Amino acid sequence: MLSSEVVRSVESSGWVLHPAVARRQPLGEGGGATVYRVFQRDVIDNLVKLAVSTPAGSSAHEHAFAVLENVESWVTSPGLFCGALKVPKREEPRTRVEIRAMQECVHPRLVRILRSDEENREFPRWFIMDYYPRGTPRAEDYVNNVEGVLRQGANICDALEVLHRKGYFHRDIKPSNILVAADGGWVLGDLGIVLDDDRTRHTEGSLPGSKDWMPPWRMTKVSFDARFDLFMLAKTLHFLIAGEKMKAVSWLKEDGDFNLALKLAGIDGADMLQAFFERHIVEKPDAFPQGGAKEMGDQLRSLADIVSGKRPRRVLLAIPRMTGDEWNAEGISFFVPAGVSTLHVRTKTHAAGVMHLVLYDDDRRRISETQSPPANSRNLWLDSTLSISPRGDTFVHLVVGGDAAPPVAVHVTGR
Repeated sequence: MLSSEVVRSVESSGWVLHPAVARRQPLGEGGGATVYRVFQRDVIDNLVKLAVSTPAGSSAHEHAFAVLENVESWVTSPGLFCGALKVPKREEPRTRVEIRAMQECVHPRLVRILRSDEENREFPRWFIMDYYPRGTPRAEDYVNNVEGVLRQGANICDALEVLHRKGYFHRDIKPSNILVAADGGWVLGDLGIVLDDDRTRHTEGSLPGSKDWMPPWRMTKVSFDARFDLFMLAKTLHFLIAGEKMKAVSWLKEDGDFNLALKLAGIDGADMLQAFFERHIVEKPDAFPQGGAKEMGDQLRSLADIVSGKRPRRVLLAIPRMTGDEWNAEGISFFVPAGVSTLHVRTKTHAAGVMHLVLYDDDRRRISETQSPPANSRNLWLDSTLSISPRGDTFVHLVVGGDAAPPVAVHVTGR
């Protein structure tokens, strides 16, 4: 319950609580804090003056429109009119770390702190952040808008890059902790369990946060790094695209409701989208790709260009039916035009297993290699991505090995 001491402290700082607070109606409540809506006192006072007196020479009708215009300008200016008051349920150092993280990490896609309890800096009783009346993103809002999810996710990666560079890890990224700004852009909020890098070894009795969104390697006394946050963001983006939340990583490949290459088969780049999520939603941290939030953001923007048709793919090789004899030590040769830097290889097999793909240039020098995800009885198409340094027109040779059966079809596109 909101104490009278906290109310007096907030109001002495120039903010007033929404009348609904008196009826015990918070904006939201979690395990560690309750959030209420507050308003700047001077704005409310000016609004009262406007509302109760009609200036000389103005009709009541004209004055009503003037009041409305003032209200509209204040409501659409986050931080200038209203805010979200967060009141922790317990006195603990975590609140101080949350405030410090917001003060040190400033980015348009990170929630902003407006005011905090100056009387109790050791264990702050409250602080005020920007208020976002549009709420949080919902899967139903992004039906047929895969590009929108990817671009918004890339913006959140930019915010995470700032957070990580300053030595903080969010640890609780999920749809309900992302806010929708007036311009429709996403803002990463609720840094309630943010961890600073001098405490990367978790020592609390139980791991706080939302277990359903955390990586499978979550555990007590685990080392936190960027991969923890990026896994949670990838799972959040996948949910908003697929419309359903996975309970197990294995569902990503095995279930048609979660395998985006199957679910979004009519969208250009659906296979590359699936490959992206298979690389970022993984069972073990060692399987997570190298690079941080910036690299993930770049990949999301590239995928957004692909699914929107802004970066059409070129078909470089298409063999719909082949025999195992066609695969030999020399590999299959095909032409790659200048400027192509990424090859997407789809191989079809008739039995489970993993394929190892190696790309050589005309002088038999290794250019790139990768390993496909394992084929299973429900999906015998294997999707792999090979990166190559931009070069002029050239011929390359694709060699396939591994324990899967020889491919019965192959399809290669490039960008």
